[in-house]
Amino acid sequence: MIVKSTQVATLIEEAEIEERNYNWQKAARLYEQAAKLFSENKMLEDAARTYVKFGDICIRAVKASKIKEEYLNWTSQSIKAFHMAENFFIQSNNELLSMECKARALNAMSYTITSIEKGRDALKKSINVCLELIKIYSTKKDKNNLINLSI
Repeated sequence: MIVKSTQVATLIEEAEIEERNYNWQKAARLYEQAAKLFSENKMLEDAARTYVKFGDICIRAVKASKIKEEYLNWTSQSIKAFHMAENFFIQSNNELLSMECKARALNAMSYTITSIEKGRDALKKSINVCLELIKIYSTKKDKNNLINLSI
């Protein structure tokens, strides 16, 4: 287990370096590897958080894509990453963070919508989940998550 955790730490450090250098695709692949290692070791919260980071970096890769295939691939990867994170948060009984991941996945889907109606529907669902989370965080007086959600 120590070898694996050292390996994961190394992958995350390398990913952060690539991220600082705006190498989104390379950073995304490294975060994905780290997330898979966390999930193999049944470290669900860590896997979920790393999949969220992987999804976020995939979105950056989408925005930096120069050809259609890359754009579609990274969009698909981000959606899958957010769904993986959502499932891991559900397994670790963290309903609120799973809802955040659901909203992120729905938002990412809007990047590849083929009609205005589908785009409107995806964004509406994402906004509704976010509004529900805002209401929950507000009643719990959870300012940290409320601020993170707004970013």
